[in-house]
Amino acid sequence: IFTPFSQAEASTTRRYGGTGLGLAISHKIVTAMKGQFAVTSVLGKGSCFTVDLSLSRATEQDLASGDAEAQRAVKPVRAPCETGRCRLLVAEDNEVNRLVIAAIADESRYSITFANDGEEAVKLAVAGEFDAIVMDISMPVLDGIGAAEQIRADEKAKGRPRVPIIALTAHALSGDREKMVKAGADDYMTKPIVKKAFDETLEKWTVSAAAAQIQEA
Repeated sequence: IFTPFSQAEASTTRRYGGTGLGLAISHKIVTAMKGQFAVTSVLGKGSCFTVDLSLSRATEQDLASGDAEAQRAVKPVRAPCETGRCRLLVAEDNEVNRLVIAAIADESRYSITFANDGEEAVKLAVAGEFDAIVMDISMPVLDGIGAAEQIRADEKAKGRPRVPIIALTAHALSGDREKMVKAGADDYMTKPIVKKAFDETLEKWTVSAAAAQIQEA
């Protein structure tokens, strides 16, 4: 039962579903933590699964620092923008792409500030108050990955709320997306930029004050 894709009843007509991965994964996690995973079973009565781990007792200081760390690491919450329009920072070095974003963004909903490179994006993000950041990955001076890392580090150091970062990339399959997520991005969009995808992605992370009032009503 601890073997992946294996169940006690292996017939194709079995009464109970599942892939047989739950216990295998649990066993690997416990083993990685240098613990023991045991099971006792009595036919017709049931089974008892036991996990034995050796853990050190946390101090009050550990708990306090852990709570603070957890609060800083929490994902952004989709909340109403404080002003009538959501303040959007767009880091994009290509002038054509900036024009496209300006054209497809709803002016009644977004107030857009553009940054020409990653370094400028960091300066604006640290100094300003934005509801979301759209960050191109490939930029001069400082790329989007480095910029996202610096913004997240600044948020953590100053205890500021985590602003949603949406990565913008033309290399959806090159691994850049994963690198951006590791650097602190919460979502991504691919080029060429399409209005429908732009609206739907931003809608996941921001909501205008007017829309919030409608939802509450």
